[in-house]
Amino acid sequence: MKKILFICLFFISLKGVYGQMSTMNISGASTITTCDSILNFSVYNVQAPATTSGDFNLVANNINAGSYALIFSVNWGDGSTSTHQGTASSANVANAVSLNPPVQHTYSVDGTYTVVVNYTSTNGGPAGSLTFLYTRISCGTMQVPASGASSVLCGANVMLYDAGGPNGNYNANSSGYTILSNSGTAQITISGNYTYLESTLDSLKIFAGSGLGGQLLYAYNGSNGGIITPFTSQPGQPITVQLITDANVVGAGFSMQVQYTGNCTPINAMIYGVAQVDCNNDGTVDSTLLNGVPLNVYSSTNSYNGI
Repeated sequence: MKKILFICLFFISLKGVYGQMSTMNISGASTITTCDSILNFSVYNVQAPATTSGDFNLVANNINAGSYALIFSVNWGDGSTSTHQGTASSANVANAVSLNPPVQHTYSVDGTYTVVVNYTSTNGGPAGSLTFLYTRISCGTMQVPASGASSVLCGANVMLYDAGGPNGNYNANSSGYTILSNSGTAQITISGNYTYLESTLDSLKIFAGSGLGGQLLYAYNGSNGGIITPFTSQPGQPITVQLITDANVVGAGFSMQVQYTGNCTPINAMIYGVAQVDCNNDGTVDSTLLNGVPLNVYSSTNSYNGI
């Protein structure tokens, strides 16, 4: 029987299992990028044709082989290595393999790491290797306000939460939203999960464009939680995230990773001698200059009065 290997990675978050991107089958050429410093993955024993029950799904060469001992060796790419051992059964498919210690590593600095996984087993079990890239990036933290609006500056990678933050519950009677600003060739990639959103009564909504008038791309709710479908915006397209809740039950809400790639248009761009200036780097224009002088201080003697 042909040996098949699938791998899907997820990352730890206080709002539940963050970044569990439904099922993401990656190849050796793939790069996984996250704000989190902790990388871990579960290992599942599955039967051909392989289903994607877990994060790292293995198919034994002989499904009638019975139990097998599995050894996982990981080179994390930062000088650290680890070995993990467990037992699985070819007949007991779609179940997690308990490995000791769990497959987990913490990275201390940002960067891109080449991760190499080698696995061997006894009694006709799976064996092979996989190499992939893991990139840890620095991210800020923001919350969608319970009311009103907020914005994320183009190019600012963030972990976005409901008003309860990474640890608390969202507010009742919420309707606030956050605009993920975008411009130039920049693209926004969103991924994450929701732990609890009261079924039919609360809703996490994602819109194309700046504000609530754009196309509704996704809407989520459910008391059992779920995955925020990973997607990437069009170049220069803003995204708006809104949480609507009722007056009663509240819960753990959501966590969302927002990552920018490409180039944002500089806000302090000089055009024909006129510049719009973001004085406090909050993503809004605070002053307009003409040849370096604020327009409101020009007098009629400068012939710029009334501009």
